[in-house]
Amino acid sequence: MKTSWKQNLIEIAILLITFAIKGQSTNTDFERVVIIDDLYILSGIDLSNDQKTLAISSTQSNPFYLYDLQNRQVTAEWDVANWFAGSEVHYSAKDTYALLRQLFYINFNLNNDREVEFEVIDAKSGQLIKRFVEYH
Repeated sequence: MKTSWKQNLIEIAILLITFAIKGQSTNTDFERVVIIDDLYILSGIDLSNDQKTLAISSTQSNPFYLYDLQNRQVTAEWDVANWFAGSEVHYSAKDTYALLRQLFYINFNLNNDREVEFEVIDAKSGQLIKRFVEYH
């Protein structure tokens, strides 16, 4: 039995509406977590590979935090990467190290290649492992 193009169009429209309604409801099951006081601006956050710890960097010489998601508390706090705008933070594959990349507030020259600093720290102790200055 042949279907008309109008019937096909109606079926496609129904499918699209169904997907749109389902898409509207995604990510509605979330929980707001208060990590630290509002007095610090957070600049970077990364979830460890075991999904138990958040590594959190903040701006303007404020501390770097490790936050235990199960116990809902800050487990460590270190002074690292003294950068005004803060840093991105990324865990290593085995959660041994954290890579911090210097951030800048505003860069109007989008085509300007800016030299940035990086730090590799031990993710458990906060000890500086290696600092890279003026890299691209």
